[in-house]
Amino acid sequence: MKKISALFMALTVLVLSVSCSSSKNSESVIIPEESQTTAETEISESIEKPVLKITEKEISYSELDHENGTVVPVDYSVSGIVNGWSSSGIHIAFDNRLDLKTDDLDGSPSFARGEASQYISSVISIRWQGENPPDELEGKNMDNLTMITADSSNSGDNGVIATIDFIVPADAKAGDVYNIEFFRYETDCFRNIEFDSAMEEYAFANWQNGYIKITE
Repeated sequence: MKKISALFMALTVLVLSVSCSSSKNSESVIIPEESQTTAETEISESIEKPVLKITEKEISYSELDHENGTVVPVDYSVSGIVNGWSSSGIHIAFDNRLDLKTDDLDGSPSFARGEASQYISSVISIRWQGENPPDELEGKNMDNLTMITADSSNSGDNGVIATIDFIVPADAKAGDVYNIEFFRYETDCFRNIEFDSAMEEYAFANWQNGYIKITE
């Protein structure tokens, strides 16, 4: 298992470095102050207006497994795509009372591909490996994972990118809300093969967070 995990980690780092590596347009990710107005205009006029979304999921208290915890699938999706997308590295934070179901083979977070990523060459999930949380989550009592895709063509479509398997704790109560939300880490990206920076910035500016809520 340790050898498999080490190989998986190496592959993940490789895929992430390829999918979100610097490009001919990478300098546009950091927008000079004097170009802010122009950049905002380009974003608003971009054909591609991807909206990343986490499902707002509700589950009844009576449906919970009060001994082992309950696996609750949550969709990570995209809409607003016109001509496709290819590579991405997106961090997703989640309430640290939740856990992640893991893959039996390599221990990575368990997920199922959706229609938006079915033709993407590589789709990988990885849980945060650092001893301390990223600065963006300091004091928030949240863990996080990264969903990574890589492809040499614009094979990505609209719809569900991945359905991620979260585990609601056995002691969950009616009324509990577990937030699941995007945050922008320094290596993150959402791109097509044209490296459309306006498309990427639109995705980061318009994503929609979700949650798991326990109802009566």
